[in-house]
Amino acid sequence: MSFTPQGWHESPIAGKVHYQSSYEHKFMIWLDEHNINWIKCKEKFPYIKSDGKKHNYNPDIYLPDFDLYLEIKGMIRKNDPAKFEAFPNDRQLCVLGYDELTKLGLKVFNPFETPKNIDKTKWPYNILNQIDDYDNVGVLSDTLKQKVSADKFFKKLQLN
Repeated sequence: MSFTPQGWHESPIAGKVHYQSSYEHKFMIWLDEHNINWIKCKEKFPYIKSDGKKHNYNPDIYLPDFDLYLEIKGMIRKNDPAKFEAFPNDRQLCVLGYDELTKLGLKVFNPFETPKNIDKTKWPYNILNQIDDYDNVGVLSDTLKQKVSADKFFKKLQLN
């Protein structure tokens, strides 16, 4: 289980935006520091969740100059494959996780290592544990791994 702080980031590029994890916040700061044009994605894409009901998927960030949607993830959760599978094939989605963020030089914790000083009975754990897939690891097929590969992000931004 991972600690998921939420808050607001004041970006000189994207304005005041809400973040839902330390990964997302650190990546927003990285984008600002590298003067990359970005916005908090507001588009929603329908998908069918594991409960059989229709839901909307909202990627984390959109890079308009590269026409690229980004999902910042600590780990793939149970419902993520359905979101990624339903994402339109005529658009590009990249998932940036622990490995990709550390490759960018960001100091993020391993999502499979619980911080020692976390009280799981207090916020945010007591709320996060109510999310049906919060602590359920999902698996991406080889086809989905290719569809959401971070390689597109690194190539478009010419980062190697």
